[in-house]
Amino acid sequence: MSYCSHPAERSRVRGEYADRDSSSINQRYVFTNPAFMYHMQERERSILLGLSKANVDLNHMRVLEIGCGTGHILQRFLEFGIKQGVGIDLMEHRLKSAVINYPNIGFMLGDGAEIPCRDEMFDLVMQFMCLSSVLDDSVRHRIAKEMWRVLRPGGIVLSYDLRTIPKVGAFSTKVFQYLSASWKKGNSRDTARSKATPTRPLDAIELQNLFDGRVLKLDAVSLQFDLAGTVKTSFLLTTLLSMVPCLRTHYLAIIRKPRYPA
Repeated sequence: MSYCSHPAERSRVRGEYADRDSSSINQRYVFTNPAFMYHMQERERSILLGLSKANVDLNHMRVLEIGCGTGHILQRFLEFGIKQGVGIDLMEHRLKSAVINYPNIGFMLGDGAEIPCRDEMFDLVMQFMCLSSVLDDSVRHRIAKEMWRVLRPGGIVLSYDLRTIPKVGAFSTKVFQYLSASWKKGNSRDTARSKATPTRPLDAIELQNLFDGRVLKLDAVSLQFDLAGTVKTSFLLTTLLSMVPCLRTHYLAIIRKPRYPA
């Protein structure tokens, strides 16, 4: 997922994601990979449960996704019950694919830090791995400000992004990777990792600052991707690992915009 408004940062992100799309890394992120299937199902469960606990009803919502890529997440939200989906992304070739595959969704080529939409237009604005792909702090704040601007009073920001894993979690992950069957048999993880797009995780304090301290719900979710590969040999083991908070690599944040000015 990709975004920024500063010319240098925008150019960097475009270049990084062009390199990513021309590499073999995306071969890991297909449903024929058991780790990816587990990851996606776990993520969707976390999202739907989190929204339910926050009393968010997706039915009839107008939703904007920042860094929508090929549009598959918006399509899933349509299946979850939203009324309308709109996506914006920097990468033209991704949007061409999105338009072909999901003609019922509106797509815009553009910058998440300069959203070409009027104020308070959407009921829910979401981003998946967009902010962590932006390394410039000022651009991150601009994206968050734009997300807030186009969100109606009482609306919801949904953020799913990388978090800094505690040291004990990082150490445990390495141990489990070493012991896992996929590690012993060998795979393309190291090659993919060497080509991974540069990112910078968000911590809880930064998330609070980006959205004026209005984070309603913040949960650590998603088992570390390589550990999810243990599902190939044991679904039970993978489920147990996913219950350990320090092994979860992402934050799921739900932020509600006040209905009236403070």
